[in-house]
Amino acid sequence: FFLLFLLPADNWSQRAGRSLFFLVGALFSATTGYIGMRLAVRSNVRVAAAAREATPAEGEPEKDLTAVSHKAMKIAFRTGGVVGMITVGLGLLGASCVVLVYAADAPKVLEGFGLGAALIAMFMRVGGGIFTKAADVGADLVGKVEQGIPEDDPRNAATIADNV
Repeated sequence: FFLLFLLPADNWSQRAGRSLFFLVGALFSATTGYIGMRLAVRSNVRVAAAAREATPAEGEPEKDLTAVSHKAMKIAFRTGGVVGMITVGLGLLGASCVVLVYAADAPKVLEGFGLGAALIAMFMRVGGGIFTKAADVGADLVGKVEQGIPEDDPRNAATIADNV
């Protein structure tokens, strides 16, 4: 944040705007990640519940798998579409604010917004990779070593987190 003040600019307003919109970009990126993960968790439950309808209870007739899988896919795609629209919408909102506030100086200030958004996105990606590796190691330890379950067996709950 403070290092952006050191980058060359024509005036103090550009330097302050670049630093301020760095924070705005970081905030928008973190907000997008939070909302995306929250919606993903909720929709995963709904997709699993919709897919579970394919298994008939005892004594019930078989269900049409196409209709059930269509319902589950519809929930998943709609949630993905909403998260995509939020991502694009917040990006356009931030860029529009920069252009409205700084007009002619917008390109020099906009680089701060993009840098903030990209920096937080990279940190979230690294954090997700660390979680994935930890889930993989946990699934292997619990499944193979403690329970004698083969690798990537659906009976091991940690395998689900590993494969998601």
